[in-house]
Amino acid sequence: LLSSSLVQKLIFALSIALIFFISAISYKNLNKLSESTKMVNHTYDVSLALEKLFMNVKDLESQKRNYILTRNDTIRNQILAEKTKISQSYEELYFLVNDNKQQFENVKELDHLIKEKFAIVDDALNLTVEDYKNYKTIKENLLKGAPVMEKIRDKITEMTNIEKRLLEERTNTYDKISQNSPIINFVTLLVTIGLLGTSLFMLLRILNETKKYNAKLLLAQESSNMAEQIGNYGTWQFNIDKDEF
Repeated sequence: LLSSSLVQKLIFALSIALIFFISAISYKNLNKLSESTKMVNHTYDVSLALEKLFMNVKDLESQKRNYILTRNDTIRNQILAEKTKISQSYEELYFLVNDNKQQFENVKELDHLIKEKFAIVDDALNLTVEDYKNYKTIKENLLKGAPVMEKIRDKITEMTNIEKRLLEERTNTYDKISQNSPIINFVTLLVTIGLLGTSLFMLLRILNETKKYNAKLLLAQESSNMAEQIGNYGTWQFNIDKDEF
């Protein structure tokens, strides 16, 4: 009985330890899944920020050409507003990629190109009446932004391709973790049920053995009482604390 009780305690302690261990694994797996989801969403955010920045730069180039051709003050104000949008888009992109060394370096290169683009636009806004009389000057200003625009396009394309590769890698990681999660949860459930079932079985076994021993003790006690009555004798018990029988 003592041996069975000890085994039951050991199994119960082991069950609790394994449940905590498996729970820790499940928790870690869920954290990985959550982190993987964040990384996938982060890649989408960077791609969208790149697309938004490029669209704003394209709009700025179009507005610059329109201003050179029309000298409309409304377009001038739109250009200033577009430059603000580009600065905001750049800051958003800068914040998003600061955890990626390669992309962070690309963003800094992109910053130089954008500043160069702004300088070209400012030159167009500062054209004088005399400049407009010179066809060559106007033509140069109309075409001046094309090389920088091409560099900006190439840099954004390069960054977008990097994000596509990252997205593929992170999506694969997410899929693997997603596939493993149900398996881990199912194994956790089976192991937990198995351990608790074993502990319950051992407990019931010990209870049954205890009942049998109690029944034997009760029978022995009744037999002793009957023997005392038949043999006309009794038993004494000595109380050590009170020093009396």
